[in-house]
Amino acid sequence: MSSLPDDQRRLSVEGKLGSDGVAAGRLSFTHHSPSGLSQFTARVTCLEFNDGQTEVSATITKGETAAGVVLDGKMVAFTLDTEGVQNFSLPQIGPGAASCGGGRVEMVPVTQAGFHVR
Repeated sequence: MSSLPDDQRRLSVEGKLGSDGVAAGRLSFTHHSPSGLSQFTARVTCLEFNDGQTEVSATITKGETAAGVVLDGKMVAFTLDTEGVQNFSLPQIGPGAASCGGGRVEMVPVTQAGFHVR
């Protein structure tokens, strides 16, 4: 969770790589901001681990932005800093969200809980 004044984001990723290298799992994201609530759930399609960073991409199964834009079926990608000081990127959604291409450049700090990679 990233909780800043007037802005709260919660990202949860439960995923694994199978013995065949195929990623599976679930991702959920919620963003409470002055403009309203954006949220989605997604099916994980790719996980990559590299030097304390995790790239995750998924296909949104159900979601909507605060402005009412339906996100169902769109690709989403995040970058997670999972070692040391933890952060996560803002989501890259739609055509710019390449499989395991990572999230947007803008990162937000993890202020509560944290990521655990096993």
